[in-house]
Amino acid sequence: DWKRPILAQINEADTMSRPELKNLTKTKRITDNDLDSRKKEIEEMTGFDTQFVTLFLIPNWGVQILKWLIFFALVVIEILPTFLKLKTPLGQYDMEMYRRDKETEIEVNLRLLHAEKGMSDIEQYRVKEEVELNKKIIDKVVVIEEELANEMLVQWEDKARDAMLDEVQVAKQRNLKRTINDN
Repeated sequence: DWKRPILAQINEADTMSRPELKNLTKTKRITDNDLDSRKKEIEEMTGFDTQFVTLFLIPNWGVQILKWLIFFALVVIEILPTFLKLKTPLGQYDMEMYRRDKETEIEVNLRLLHAEKGMSDIEQYRVKEEVELNKKIIDKVVVIEEELANEMLVQWEDKARDAMLDEVQVAKQRNLKRTINDN
């Protein structure tokens, strides 16, 4: 009978630890999958990148400190020349480079001005020629319109004369009929 309370405690501890056991199993599975994927990544890498990434993955503190020292050394190697260049006063080389840059800038600006002037001259010539051409076209249109107007006036005059002559003829015939009727 003394076993019952102990078995009850064991069963209670077992039921309480089952969710924790499931969580641990799940965590182990995730960790294994992550480990497998990292192994595949490392297997695909060769050379310097493999060693560098491996340094990031190793949990050893000594290796981590070494990794960061290498990282800072690389950063210093990359930044130091630029930093020193910024800190040193301007020398002959810098002045010569500045002078050449200015000469190049002036030369480029002169070329641009010449090109712009050439384009401006071409544009002015084009505008002038267009204006002259438009004037010629307008003059031709005016001449043609004047000829058309004169032709229309002549036709209108001919029609008006014919109409007047017809009216005169009609009037004469009426007068003739009246005189015949009156006599």
